[in-house]
Amino acid sequence: MSDPVPENNPAQAPVTRSSARWLGTWSLRGLSALLGPITLMVLAGSLWLWSGTEGSLGTALKWANYALPAGQHLHSSDVQGNLRQGGRVGQLQWSAPLLQVHARDTVIALDWSLLWRQPWPVQSLHLSALHIHDQRPTKPLKPWLDLNWPLPVEMALMVDEFQWQGASSVTLTDVQAHYAYDGQAHTLKVPSLTLADGQ
Repeated sequence: MSDPVPENNPAQAPVTRSSARWLGTWSLRGLSALLGPITLMVLAGSLWLWSGTEGSLGTALKWANYALPAGQHLHSSDVQGNLRQGGRVGQLQWSAPLLQVHARDTVIALDWSLLWRQPWPVQSLHLSALHIHDQRPTKPLKPWLDLNWPLPVEMALMVDEFQWQGASSVTLTDVQAHYAYDGQAHTLKVPSLTLADGQ
């Protein structure tokens, strides 16, 4: 007696195709969910590697010029260094209507570990010369009592020669300052400066 021939069940084929379609859809979703973070990690790693290369500081300063509001311009030249440690900027000029700022031989020290406690990695600035030409109408000075940073800030500032030309002019040399914001109060300490006519 021969074995019975199994009958083909037509309902099995649609179920199999439906399962394959379901598995394929979830596979694509899982793959795209993995590709997104992997792509971001690759881009972040590439950016970090680029930031340590010579010339990245100069490129970032050029990009900063394009990010400025209309009417403002930033020009830099003779730039050496990178975005990871900092570097030297031979000439840095920023201009706005009726206001020009020129910095010469600026040394920027960067420390990215500072981002854990303040919004930017600038550790210190040392300028050989800082000249400001202010043609704006004179206004009474008001303290920035409502200026609050999102995180504490601390930075050392040194200027060998500072000149302000405006309604009143002043020249200072050997300026050493330390600015700090602890989340509640601003502190500016100027332990050393010399007026053009003496102490």
